[in-house]
Amino acid sequence: MDVVDCPELQDLLLFIGGDLTNADILHRTKLRELITERYKVEYAKMLTEIQNSLGCVSFTSDMWTNQNSKSFMAVTAHYCALDYKGHLILWSHLAAF
Repeated sequence: MDVVDCPELQDLLLFIGGDLTNADILHRTKLRELITERYKVEYAKMLTEIQNSLGCVSFTSDMWTNQNSKSFMAVTAHYCALDYKGHLILWSHLAAF
């Protein structure tokens, strides 16, 4: 996210942005705040959906390493719930990374 503070990127955005001003460009601290806020909203929404699911919740995980041997693990939740039209849908959400 540090790339948004790069002067060259900011110059490019201002050049192609028409009425865009430097104050309109999100900097890394504001971008981090927005991402964190959105994460909290989506996580709470996911928890509510899982609590209202029909039947059991299943979890799967996947682990891998990148080229630098850094390890990663993802946990995905799978469950059935009704959509807004009343149709039964299989949902999957990334629960942890």
